[in-house]
Amino acid sequence: MNYKATRVLVFAVLFAQFLCFPIFAADLLRVTFLDVGQGDAIVLRTAEKTILIDAGDDRFDVAKRVIIPFCKKEGIKKFDHVIMSHPHRDHFGGFIDLVDAVGMDEFIFSTDTLGSGDPEEGGQDFQLYMRLYNALKEKGVKYTQARMTDTWDFGKGIKVDLLHVSEQKRGPMDGPPRLAVPEPILAGEPLKTSANEDSLIFRVTAGKISYLFTGDAEKDAESFAVKNHGDKLKCTILKSGHHGSKTSSGFPLMELAKPEYAVISVGEKNSFKHPSPETIDRYAYYKMKVFRTDKDGTVDSFTDGKTVRFVSKQSPLEFSAKPKVIAATAGSVTLKWTTNKPADTRVKYGVGGLSQEKVIEHAVTDHMVTISGLKPGSTYSYQAISVDERQTDQVVTYDGEFSTPNGDTATSRIKTMAINYKEVYMNKPFEVTVKALNPGTAAVSGLSLELYHTAMAPEMLIGSVKSLSLNAGQEGGHSFPVALNWLGKVELVAVLKKGTEILDTGSLNIELLPKLMVVDCSHGNKDYYMGKFAGMKVDIGKYLGFEMRSASKGIDALALRNAFILAIPHPETEFTADELAVIKTFVNKGGAVMMFGRSDYGNKSNPLMQNKVLEAAGSQIRFNDDGFCDPTNNIGPPWKVMMEVFPSPIIKDVKKILVQTACTLMKKGGVGLPASKYVHLFATGDNDSYNIDNDNLGDAFFYASQTTLLPIPVVAGEEIGLGRVACFGEGLYDDRLYAPSNSIQIPQFNRSVIGWLEQAKDKTLKEILQYVETIPSLDDPELSAMRFEAMKELVMETVGVALENGQQEDVLDTFREFNGDAVNKLKEEVRSTLQFRSLHGEKRPNSEAFLERF
Repeated sequence: MNYKATRVLVFAVLFAQFLCFPIFAADLLRVTFLDVGQGDAIVLRTAEKTILIDAGDDRFDVAKRVIIPFCKKEGIKKFDHVIMSHPHRDHFGGFIDLVDAVGMDEFIFSTDTLGSGDPEEGGQDFQLYMRLYNALKEKGVKYTQARMTDTWDFGKGIKVDLLHVSEQKRGPMDGPPRLAVPEPILAGEPLKTSANEDSLIFRVTAGKISYLFTGDAEKDAESFAVKNHGDKLKCTILKSGHHGSKTSSGFPLMELAKPEYAVISVGEKNSFKHPSPETIDRYAYYKMKVFRTDKDGTVDSFTDGKTVRFVSKQSPLEFSAKPKVIAATAGSVTLKWTTNKPADTRVKYGVGGLSQEKVIEHAVTDHMVTISGLKPGSTYSYQAISVDERQTDQVVTYDGEFSTPNGDTATSRIKTMAINYKEVYMNKPFEVTVKALNPGTAAVSGLSLELYHTAMAPEMLIGSVKSLSLNAGQEGGHSFPVALNWLGKVELVAVLKKGTEILDTGSLNIELLPKLMVVDCSHGNKDYYMGKFAGMKVDIGKYLGFEMRSASKGIDALALRNAFILAIPHPETEFTADELAVIKTFVNKGGAVMMFGRSDYGNKSNPLMQNKVLEAAGSQIRFNDDGFCDPTNNIGPPWKVMMEVFPSPIIKDVKKILVQTACTLMKKGGVGLPASKYVHLFATGDNDSYNIDNDNLGDAFFYASQTTLLPIPVVAGEEIGLGRVACFGEGLYDDRLYAPSNSIQIPQFNRSVIGWLEQAKDKTLKEILQYVETIPSLDDPELSAMRFEAMKELVMETVGVALENGQQEDVLDTFREFNGDAVNKLKEEVRSTLQFRSLHGEKRPNSEAFLERF
C-alpha cells in the first residue's frame, strides 16, 4: 500500500473512532473535553453514570452548536449529575439551553454567589444565572451546593475526592442566588474577590488513572487544596486551570500533582492570550504532554484503570517532507525529515537487516539524526520512524537505503574525542577535545573542525575552528567549550572538513546528569512538602540544571551522595552528632550548604540549631537572633524591607529583593560580620538600617543605625576550603516570591548565590593548590587532615583526567607555581599514588613521561 493510501486509511479510522467510540467493556471511564471555544464543557461517562462539568458560554451558542449535537450523536438523553465549577458565564452560560434539551437529575455547584470583584456583579451574569436558577427549579432539578463532607457516586470502580469548595454555607434550595456582600476587612487589604477562587477542585480516579478538575481555580483555591489535601492531588491528567492562565497551575499544585498530561480548554486567538507562556513553560518543566482545544479540537480520553489513550480531531501524524540523506561520509550519514506536528525521532538501520537503532526522545517537527560508526563502502537499509508522544498509536514510517562512500586511508581523519570531566552536568560548562590525524606523507592545510549536538545541522552547531594545518603524520585538534541545556544521553558529533568536503566524522556519547540539591525535611520544617520550594525548584532546574530532592530520614552519607548543595530551611529540631559529622565531611570534600533563617519575632527562631551546623562545617558566619529593620526603604512596617544593596560582584542583574521577617548575620564570637577574602556579603542594609531584639532575650548582636561603618548583612556566603556555605536571614525559597516581577528579582538573586555555591565542585587545579597552602593555618588538626585528604582525592582525579586528555604539560606548569610545604607534601602523595597504581596494573596514559618530570 502506498504512502498516500496509508495516510487516507489512518485518517478514516481515527475519524470513525472519534465519531462513534463507545465506552468499551474494558474501559472504566471516558472523559471528553468538548471544544467550546473560550470556556469549559467536559463529559464524563462510566458504565453507570453520565456527568457534565460546565457548559461553556451562551454568547457563542455552544450548547446549540456543540453540546446538544454531541449528546444526540452519543445517545445521551440525561445527565445524572451536572456540575458547575463556579458562576462565570463561560462555564454556566450553556446550561440555559441545555435545561430544556437534555434531562438533568442533579445540579451541583460550589457557590452561586458572584464574587465581589467580578465585572458582571449585579449585571448580565447575575441576571443570566437567575434565569438558569428559575429554569432548574421549574424542571424540578435537584439543586445542591457541594460541601467538603460530600461523597459523589460516579459509578462502580470510580472514586471521587472533593478537594476544594466555596467556604459559603448554603443548604440546597434555601433561597435564590444572591450577590456577594463583602465582610468588613482591615484597612489596606484588597476589597475585590473573584468567583474563580470558589471553583470546585476534585479528583476522579479509575484504577491507577486520575483526572484532576480545577475549574478556574487560582492561587487561594489551589493553596487550600495543597494545604489540606496535598496527598490527593497526584493525577495522570490535569484539566488546566483557568484555560492555562498564569494565575493557575501554581508551582505547589504542580509539584504535588505531577500530571503526565494536561488538557487546556481555550478559544482560538482569544483576547486573554490564554494559555500563558509561563504555564506552557511550567508544563514543559514537568515533561507533560499537552492537548489544547484551540489546536486539537475536542479531546476524547479512555481509561481501563491501567493506561489512558487519547483521540482528538487533530489531523493524523504525517510526513511534511519525507526522509532524505543530506550528508554522507565513509563512516556516517545524516538523515533529515519533517512531520506536521511534534513527534520523536527514531531510525532503525543495518546491512542486510534493521539490527541497530537510534532514538532521540524529544518531540520536534524538524527531525535530523546523524548515524556514525558505519562501514565504508557499504549499503544500509533504514527505517525512519516518528511517534506522536501524546497519542502513541499515531506512527509514521519510511523505508529507504543509503550507501557510505569508500574511505581513503591516507585522508586526514578524526582520531579521538574526550571530555575533561568524569561526569558532566546539565548547564555546567565542560570541554570536548577533538584530535585529528594526518596519516599521509604530505602536509595538509585548510582543514576545519566542527562540533555538533546530536546531528550535523546549523542550529545544532556548538563550535568550529578553521585554518587547521597538519604536517605528515601529525596530530592536531581543538578543545571546544560546551554547556548543554539537556538531560540524559547525548551524542556529540565532530566533523573534519577540507573546504566544504567532509573528510571524516566522529561521535562521543555522554550522559548529562542533573545537579542535585538535597532539601532537609527531617528537622521539623514541612515547607518542602507544602510545595513552597516548587517555584525555586522549577527556576533553578530551568536556568541552572538543578534537580531538587528531599531528605526526610535524616542527614547521612547516602542522602548526600552525588549532591552539590544541601539546603536547610529553618530547623525546629536539633541535628545529631552523626549528622553534624556528615555535614562537616560533605563541606570539606567540596559540598555546599545553604541555610535559611528568620527573625526572633514571636520567639520562633532557632539560631543555636543553625549555628551548630555552621560550626561543624567550619564557617565563621553565625545567625543573629534579631529582626532586621529599615525605617525608610520599606513597604509598611519597618521590617518589610526592599533591600537594594548587594556588595558582592557575585550578585548579578539584581536591583531589589523583598524581605519581611529577616534576621541579620554576625561573625563567630558574637561580633559584626565584615566582608573578607573568603566571606562575601550578598545583601546588606543601607545606611539607616538597624536590628532589634524582638523577643527581648538580649541574645543578639546589635548593628548601629545611622552609620555605614559596618553594613548589616542579611545574606552572606563563605568559602571553606573546597566547600562553601550561604546563609539567608529570610526564607527566600518561598514559592510566592517566584511570581513574575520586574521590580523584585529574588529568582535572579537566588540563581546568583546558587551558581556561586555549585562552583565549589568546579575548582581548577590552581584553585585547589591555593587552598592546600591555607591548611597549615588551621587550628584544628582533625580538620586539617580531613581537608588535606579531600584535596588529595580531588587533585588525583583532576590529574588523571588531564593525563588521559594529553594535558600533562598544563599540570606540570600549575604545580611549578607553588613551593609551600603543604603543596610539596601533596605532590609527593600524588607521585606515590601514581607509581603504586602503575605497579599494580592501573597505569594511566602518559603517566610514565609525566612522572619523570613531576
